[in-house]
Amino acid sequence: MARNLNKDYIKKLINMEVGGGYKFDLTNYIHNPDCTHDYPTFVKVISDDGVTVEESRVYYIKHYDGTGSYIEESYTYRKDQGNWVFLHNVKKNVLENSSGRFNLKKLVGFCK
Repeated sequence: MARNLNKDYIKKLINMEVGGGYKFDLTNYIHNPDCTHDYPTFVKVISDDGVTVEESRVYYIKHYDGTGSYIEESYTYRKDQGNWVFLHNVKKNVLENSSGRFNLKKLVGFCK
């Protein structure tokens, strides 16, 4: 899928009201070539003690057979590693398997 980098669509995602403290992950959506960032991703900082950060993210991924999944992922990382960080304690939870297309309202609904 080609990412929708239309200026109006990006503004809509940035200004979107998402529950649970989640925010649109603009940088990864625009610049990260990983397939988990082909669709909008919402990220929430759970805890930050100055050294270690714990985050949660909700995203959609399209599989090779045309199906897709809404996934919630939580992880921790150290702040002092620079631009590239190593993730620790990665936990993935499949929220829903989808045989249809990506739905932004459904993704926002999973942000609790």
